[in-house]
Amino acid sequence: MDAVEGPFGLRFIKINSEQVYLGIDKGAWVYATERPRHRVDLPAFMILESPISRTQFAEILGQED
Repeated sequence: MDAVEGPFGLRFIKINSEQVYLGIDKGAWVYATERPRHRVDLPAFMILESPISRTQFAEILGQED
């Protein structure tokens, strides 16, 4: 995972695209909401390394804390 420096001193973690399988192929009615098992293509994305603080949020909005 690569860290990327963003605006306002925020750090993002880059998540690469992946293929995952979700669901299950069991036949009982209790699994009905999880059928059928299928492939999902997840796109690449970035997520904040840590939550935004109140001070950072105010800075982003151009306000005083």
